Amino acid sequence: MSVTRQGYKTAQDVYVIGGSANAVITGSDVMQPVDIQSHYQTTIQTHTGVMAAPNSWNTAAAWIDTIGFDRIAVTLSNDAAVQSSVNIMWSHDGTNSQGEDSGVITTGTAIRKAGETATKARYAKVSISNADAAAHTMNAWAFLKA
Repeated sequence: MSVTRQGYKTAQDVYVIGGSANAVITGSDVMQPVDIQSHYQTTIQTHTGVMAAPNSWNTAAAWIDTIGFDRIAVTLSNDAAVQSSVNIMWSHDGTNSQGEDSGVITTGTAIRKAGETATKARYAKVSISNADAAAHTMNAWAFLKA
């Protein structure tokens, strides 16, 4: 596609695209740069009806790409009021864990809990704990915020 300048007398440069006099771009038709006002925020279910074994951690969730987000909130829902908590594992490569935030949701017996922290690496993984002597069904969600 060829772009040629025409000799119009306006405040803005006027260009003809493809040599056609019918395709003139002027004034407000010219695309201007736009500041980013916000980022898309998203919720990801990390654990769906997971039967968490007694006195154990479940780290089977997938790595979540956190690029463009500066906060991550986590919610946990249990089938009963049992001792449970949530940690977030951090990774720079999406494969290996290079760090962990323990106690993003601290141990407690509430059926539903929530917590939040700043992102610390490109990838995050939610791990849930069942500290009860019996197995329990748990659900967890991660909410990425910018």
